[in-house]
Amino acid sequence: MSERPRPMTQSPYSRRGAAVLVVAMAAIILGLGVVAYLQQRSIREKAATIAELGSKVAATQGERDAMHRELAGIAATIDEVAGKLQDVRRQQIAINELVSRPAGEMATQKDQMLADIAVIEGQLQRDRQEIDELSERIRQSGVKIAALENVVATLRQEIAQNSQTIAELRAVIENKDQTIRQVTSRLADTESSLETVRGELAGTRSQLRETEETLTAARNTAYVAIGTRDELQKQGVIEVRGLLRKSVTLADHIDEQQFTRVDITRDREFALTCRGKDVVLIPDRSPASYAITDAGKNQCVLRVTEPTQFWRIRYLAVLVKD
Repeated sequence: MSERPRPMTQSPYSRRGAAVLVVAMAAIILGLGVVAYLQQRSIREKAATIAELGSKVAATQGERDAMHRELAGIAATIDEVAGKLQDVRRQQIAINELVSRPAGEMATQKDQMLADIAVIEGQLQRDRQEIDELSERIRQSGVKIAALENVVATLRQEIAQNSQTIAELRAVIENKDQTIRQVTSRLADTESSLETVRGELAGTRSQLRETEETLTAARNTAYVAIGTRDELQKQGVIEVRGLLRKSVTLADHIDEQQFTRVDITRDREFALTCRGKDVVLIPDRSPASYAITDAGKNQCVLRVTEPTQFWRIRYLAVLVKD
């Protein structure tokens, strides 16, 4: 009789090797999962940083635009103040003509003079109301310019003095027991104070122009840094993150000294020393807002076609290939 073949059995060493292989594969899969998780978390953090930066830039732009509108309103207010000064001067001339009339004419034309005085009194009342409205507008604007406030205060004084002068003139005509000399002296003092007001108003306009120029410069300024990735990373302009899949972003803490300041209303083209296809913009810009064209061997030009859209984020790193 022939012998039956014995069934094959795994040795303890074979089973141990298989277990080690399974454990090694599990460890590798777990390691890849951890790497993928860290990459995703880095991407989410950077996206949040870019969104926050965009929000801050939008808020700053909104504040600048609000200040611009507020200053425009103040400019209109200054023009109204200048108009009030003209009205006060015209009233001073009218009053001076009344008090300068000869005593005999005052006696013979008393009724006409009293009618003229009534017209001026009505104008003074309207001036008081308009100055009150003007003061309220300045208060609500929130802009504090001392010279402008001084102008309004002086206007109040001028109107009060005009009212007093008219009241005294009416008393002179009706009672004939007042002297015209006192009124004339007060008018001379008033003219002197008006000269002071005119000087203060000129200073206020100068301050307003300087503020407007500062706001315009800030609104039209952006910052650009151009270089290779290694150069910009060493300068602290950009940061490279990620393990397997690296990403390049602006540094969290931006040093404006490492950037070139540009005027977005005039600086529209940037010459680069590489091929157009090797240019990388950090952060990304809308493709519809710019164009990159080759201009020779290892030369190209970045042209901004839509400045408002392109410069929504005012900081730009341009990476060129070595």
